[in-house]
Amino acid sequence: MAGNGNLAGCEVIISSDSHVMEPSNILAERAPQSFKDQVPRFPKLEVGSSFQAHPGGSDPACRVKEMETDGVSAEVLFPTYLLPHFAMDDAKLQEISFRAYNDWLIDYCKASPKRLIGIAAISVYNIDEAVKELERCAKGGMSGSIIWQAPHPNLPFHSEHYSKF
Repeated sequence: MAGNGNLAGCEVIISSDSHVMEPSNILAERAPQSFKDQVPRFPKLEVGSSFQAHPGGSDPACRVKEMETDGVSAEVLFPTYLLPHFAMDDAKLQEISFRAYNDWLIDYCKASPKRLIGIAAISVYNIDEAVKELERCAKGGMSGSIIWQAPHPNLPFHSEHYSKF
């Protein structure tokens, strides 16, 4: 946990690295028709199996109740199953997949926007589209973004490619 502090006699605890558990078909449900068969599907985990110990991973109302039980004031939310897809070589499919995920996360965080702090996944192959998606997600209530940690070999971090972003 990070961000422990005292605010007017109330302890504020913010988890700065929490994760959602993306439902198995969220990308297909939200992708354009022409991409529905191509976007990744995630494993379907039942509550209590693997690391899906509580329903709040994919149900925001349950998550807020779990946070209250744990005394957590807010959580910064990152993807779980989407993370390996930052290595996708198909730039358009990655962009479509990440937009669908971001749409789901925006809706998820609307359950408690001051407590559920969404971090958008941004595809940066096409930097102009990345900037548009970052702006769209900010307007949707997201508080930050995540991009690949290992860039495509043709797009090293030290290049001018990322300047607009």
